Amino acid sequence: MTPVLVTINSNKSELYCVVVNGSWENEYPFEMSVSNFTADSGSGVRLSSDNIDASPILNDKSEFVSAFTPKVTTKSAESTLSFTLQPHSVVFVTLHGVSR
Repeated sequence: MTPVLVTINSNKSELYCVVVNGSWENEYPFEMSVSNFTADSGSGVRLSSDNIDASPILNDKSEFVSAFTPKVTTKSAESTLSFTLQPHSVVFVTLHGVSR
């Protein structure tokens, strides 16, 4: 199981997800379906480091932070978000769309 936090903005046009992979060694495929939300795109930011001895303080974000575009598909009134969760990472994803 992967911890996931999901919230939506007040006008229900954006859905926000935070996904965590605590494993230092394994990457995992991630897929989440959202009913009653039609997304037309998604954007994401990934925080990760391969260095187990790295400081938890981010002095230089270029070493830990990278942007990515998750795969978003929509059928009827359901959107599906999918991507690969890298080892020891936290991912922040925004789904852009209109609630139905």
